[in-house]
Amino acid sequence: MPIQLALTIPDQAPNKVLAEELIIYLITPSGQELMRSLGITPLTPAIFYGNVSGAPPLIRILVNSPLLKYGG
Repeated sequence: MPIQLALTIPDQAPNKVLAEELIIYLITPSGQELMRSLGITPLTPAIFYGNVSGAPPLIRILVNSPLLKYGG
């Protein structure tokens, strides 16, 4: 069975913008290639769970795009 990796940005994160950029990188083709090189098979598209309106702005824009689908 595949292992699911979950990513989140804690409320107390010291650099939320950098955390958001990392998440976006990991769901792009370049980030997916990095994961493959480490032996991780990325889920394509990635799945967003939770309250979309509470997501950071750049991630919110990507929900329901080819990179990120809404999963509930």
